[in-house]
Amino acid sequence: MTPPSQDLLQRTMAIAAQPPSEAGWASIVSLARRFNEAEVDALDGALSAWPVDMRVAPRNWGVTIPELGDQPFIPPAFRVARKLAIANAPLGTKDIEALIASPYLDRLTSVELHGNGLELPAIRALSEASHLTSMEQLSISGENITDEGVEVLLAGKLRPLCQLDLEANALSDDALIRLARAASTSALATLAFHGNAIGDEGLSALAQSKHLSKLTTLVGSYNQVGAAGLSALFQTELLPELAVLRLARNHCGDAGVETIVSSSRFARVRELNLSENQLSFDAVKALAESPHVGRLEVLALGYNDLDVASARSIASSPSLLRLRSLGVAGSKIGPEGAAILARAPWTALQTLDLRDNELDDAAARAIAESGIVARLTSLQLGLNAIGEAGEDAILRAAGSRTQVSFEA
Repeated sequence: MTPPSQDLLQRTMAIAAQPPSEAGWASIVSLARRFNEAEVDALDGALSAWPVDMRVAPRNWGVTIPELGDQPFIPPAFRVARKLAIANAPLGTKDIEALIASPYLDRLTSVELHGNGLELPAIRALSEASHLTSMEQLSISGENITDEGVEVLLAGKLRPLCQLDLEANALSDDALIRLARAASTSALATLAFHGNAIGDEGLSALAQSKHLSKLTTLVGSYNQVGAAGLSALFQTELLPELAVLRLARNHCGDAGVETIVSSSRFARVRELNLSENQLSFDAVKALAESPHVGRLEVLALGYNDLDVASARSIASSPSLLRLRSLGVAGSKIGPEGAAILARAPWTALQTLDLRDNELDDAAARAIAESGIVARLTSLQLGLNAIGEAGEDAILRAAGSRTQVSFEA
């Protein structure tokens, strides 16, 4: 007769052998919390093909309770998790110390701490964690940790991170200056500092860093970056791998765009988001006519001062016709501009964002008749004046895989 524990393990291993699913993961963690270390190791091996983002430590393991206490319940089963996410649960220094004391955190690759009110002593405790030996991604947002907290993290004992997200932490240029000088950033591929007060000085420091040779993705929307900071990223001989740049709602302006698209280093860029950056037709014209945009796959220019001529310039650029995603929400291209984009001979476009462009039923019919809708996977038409007739025309034109949204 099979011992009860072996029966549970066999049942759990059978679920692990099935295609990954949220329901399957819920069943696995419910059973695994009873396993010893050897059984956990066997299960962990069976889960090797499961996506990291799905392997999140569940609430019933005690890690999202606001008061963790001196000895939170963290069973050996924690080793099958790869991601820890605690959001909006007040965590003091003692809570962090109790949490990171567990040896079962040694296989976590991703830790997310959002809106927990972490103060500097808690950040210092986290930076000295001895069991987070596999962590590659750290996200701390909405904590108000300030520049000093960034310095503490960089000076700690954590392994070099591949991804660091510091969204909404009251950071200034000084935070990026310190980060640019830190040798511990040598493995960093993704850096996010959305929603801070970082400007040209911070971006220029990054551009001169000798440690960020692996940086591929920079996310700095909702900051104070201007043309000088943007230009610095493409005038440097460093940052050889930078390919994804998201700087929505900054102050880059036409001058910033004209500078970067004239640089041969721009040829490496695959994704560019400059929504809400006081851009006009001049910036779009420079982008469309640049000889260096051939690898650009994702382009977001929403909520800039564009026009019909801007839409025509985008649609007629041979290089931009290879885009997979185009966003021009709130860009004042109007019905005529939307129709021009819809009729362009796109060869790879999958997603198109035309929200908030004063489109009506006639514009919707023109888009539907262009033939583009069925080729898309996503079409966003919210915040327009499209009525039932226009919606029906779009939906009739949509293909089986096209997701159409008329919501904001």
